[in-house]
Amino acid sequence: YRYESGVISQIMLENGYRISEAYNIVKNLQKYISKNDKGEYIISGVVGKGGKIYNQKILNNNLYINIKEVKNIPSKSTFHNDLKSIDKNLRAHDFRYSFAKNLYKKISQEISHEKALKIVSNELNHNRLEISLYYLSK
Repeated sequence: YRYESGVISQIMLENGYRISEAYNIVKNLQKYISKNDKGEYIISGVVGKGGKIYNQKILNNNLYINIKEVKNIPSKSTFHNDLKSIDKNLRAHDFRYSFAKNLYKKISQEISHEKALKIVSNELNHNRLEISLYYLSK
C-alpha cells in the first residue's frame, strides 16, 4: 500500500471528498490549501460534481504535512489496486460513506436528526437529503 494512496484515502475519509476532488487537492496544494486568520489550514475552492463548490473545510495539520510529502501521485487504477490489496471489497467511495456516518454520529447527539442530516448533506456537497440517507445506510 503506497504512502500516496494512504494520503488520498485520508483526505476522503476526513473531509468527505470524492476521489477526483482529493486528487485535485493533492495536485494543486497551493490552489486549494491556505491558512485562515487563526493559523489553521483550510481547504477552499474545491469544485465538486455538477460544478458545485464545497464549503471551506478546516484541514488537520498532520494531514497537511502528509499532503506536502506526496511526491508521486499514483494513477487512479493504481490507487484502486492499492485499496484492493488491503481488502478486495474496499472502494474509494467507502471513505465518503464513512465520513458521512462519522460526522452524523458526532453531531446527531447534540441536534435533531433533520438538522444533522442537512449538515451531512452540506458537507458532502449534496443538495438532496435522500442521498445523505443513502450514504448513512452504507
